[in-house]
Amino acid sequence: MPVGNVTTIEVDHLAPQRGNTFLWDKVLPGFGVRVTQGGTKSYIYQYLLGGRGSISWRFTIGRHRAPWTAQSARNKALDLAKQVAKGKDPLERRRERRRKQVELRSDRYVEHFTEEYLKRRWKDWSRIRSMLVHHAVPTIGTKRISDVRRSDLTAIYRRLENRPSVARAMHATLRKMFKWVMSRDDLQHSPTQGVDAPPAAETPESIPLNRRTALRIENKF
Repeated sequence: MPVGNVTTIEVDHLAPQRGNTFLWDKVLPGFGVRVTQGGTKSYIYQYLLGGRGSISWRFTIGRHRAPWTAQSARNKALDLAKQVAKGKDPLERRRERRRKQVELRSDRYVEHFTEEYLKRRWKDWSRIRSMLVHHAVPTIGTKRISDVRRSDLTAIYRRLENRPSVARAMHATLRKMFKWVMSRDDLQHSPTQGVDAPPAAETPESIPLNRRTALRIENKF
């Protein structure tokens, strides 16, 4: 395998060839750059866990100049080398972070909340889950639970402007769900803090009913 100085200028001048080609750094073992046949250049770190005879693993640090430079990639490789020296697998740590990111998605948390809280404490849990899935998840579903903002809640309530009792029930439910998220140490502050409940319907007949509906939901928690 070609070995040389992995520098930003050197990588700039690497030309693509047939198939993938590599340039390995002569100073830092395992650190190198991969050039695909299409010209994509990526910094990599290759390592062994378990000593000689073990399978080698390859960690892709990132693409050249998007945003990685040779020096920043080298620093990352040094950090990875320290992890390997302690017996830690950088790829497993990355996979765990990605799994955690998926688990912390709002739509996944709605399911966790349903399974671990609503089903255990609320007889009509399926109705509340349906409300969250149909009216909250379309707005916050792919966001990490920690990235949900007050503006997202406003957007949810706006979808329910013509259904004030549902909007108020949603507010009470979200308040409890985010409080539950905080109890699991997956969130520091709830986006529902300081947010007023959506207004009740502007009719004498429906206002008391809507308030009773929201209060009943809040009291269930």
